[in-house]
Amino acid sequence: MTFKLLAIAGAIACLTSFSCAEEPKSPQSAPPSQQAETKEGERDLSQTISGEALRNDLQQFRAVLKQEWILSNLNGATFDAAIDNIEREADTGMTVAELALRLQRVLCLGMDGHAQVVQLGAALQSVGGAYPDYSLDLCGDRYVAYRRIPSPEGNFANAKKKYKLELLRADYPYVTAIDGVPIERWVEAATPYVPRGPKLSMRSRSMSLLAYLPYFRGELTRISHYAERF
Repeated sequence: MTFKLLAIAGAIACLTSFSCAEEPKSPQSAPPSQQAETKEGERDLSQTISGEALRNDLQQFRAVLKQEWILSNLNGATFDAAIDNIEREADTGMTVAELALRLQRVLCLGMDGHAQVVQLGAALQSVGGAYPDYSLDLCGDRYVAYRRIPSPEGNFANAKKKYKLELLRADYPYVTAIDGVPIERWVEAATPYVPRGPKLSMRSRSMSLLAYLPYFRGELTRISHYAERF
């Protein structure tokens, strides 16, 4: 198999044992160039896959979905059509990071909440730029931003977690926009990267991905209502 970084072996682990990949760490903890470093034997995220190599990888990925993923048929998603769309670009090629993100969107057509390309975080971090020093969370139908504050005595809910949560702006806790773009648009941009499911679950998981703000800034430039602002 051409790429060890993301697809078949990693996808099998995710899809058959239902073990989630590690939750993305807050990207501001290290520069993207450091966070995207590969381990020995893994392929560089920036390396390009094209032609027959890419077609072979997609063929193996397609086989995994059909043979190994027992929850692939929960909602009748058309995975083959989505993979066909990627295969049409085989001769043009794409980087390992781009392919990881494309395959993540394929998996997320299904409803298995544990399905994830294991190098999703690394692929999202491969985009340089300013990362937020806060996290987002739901508060009813609205959104709040908060920071983690070190706490030697631990978290009220879990003393093993040596931090507390503090609102980013206590005087106005609700987040309505980022870069002047309504927060709902950002959540929509992240939604294709989380599995289909209840709306509340998809919103929550989409917001966790917005820690990778530079990548989703790029996503939003491909949406006309955002591009027209600049």
